[in-house]
Amino acid sequence: ANETENKTYTPGLNVQKITLTDAKLGEITSFKIIVTNIGDCALGDIFVIEQPCDGLDFDSYEGDDWTMQDSTFFFNGVLNPGESAEFTIFFIATKVGELVNTVVAGSNATDNLTAENTTVVIENKTPDIQQNHTNKTKTVPEISDKVVKTNVGRATGNPILALLCVLLMVGISTIRRFKK
Repeated sequence: ANETENKTYTPGLNVQKITLTDAKLGEITSFKIIVTNIGDCALGDIFVIEQPCDGLDFDSYEGDDWTMQDSTFFFNGVLNPGESAEFTIFFIATKVGELVNTVVAGSNATDNLTAENTTVVIENKTPDIQQNHTNKTKTVPEISDKVVKTNVGRATGNPILALLCVLLMVGISTIRRFKK
């Protein structure tokens, strides 16, 4: 009695797009895209499509076992249940603002799914040269075998006002001496 058992599989795929670097106008920003098999069977023909995003211009990508054709990335392997594959994608930020960038992922046995990432691109401001200050350092004599005690008390009053009061008192006492 040779019976064939029919098993029903439930394929599943998850995709994430994670910001790796700050996005500054005119600079390169990067994202990690992670595709994970969340089903109970092996998945092949896995792809990720990078949707165009106004303000982020594609620069390059890095990832083992990934190839690119147009704006679609193909995984050159099979993901078993619980396994993930990832790649990093680099863009040049060309527009300031809150940008929503999207990827669509799928495989030979799953529906396509979408992952969105909101990236805030900020101005890339460099400080003015006049704002740079050079700190002057004093050379402190070396202290050896001496115990130095410092009074770490709380400063009170206004030192300029105190100095004026002392000068005023010295001036008054000097005037009184000359009057005698």
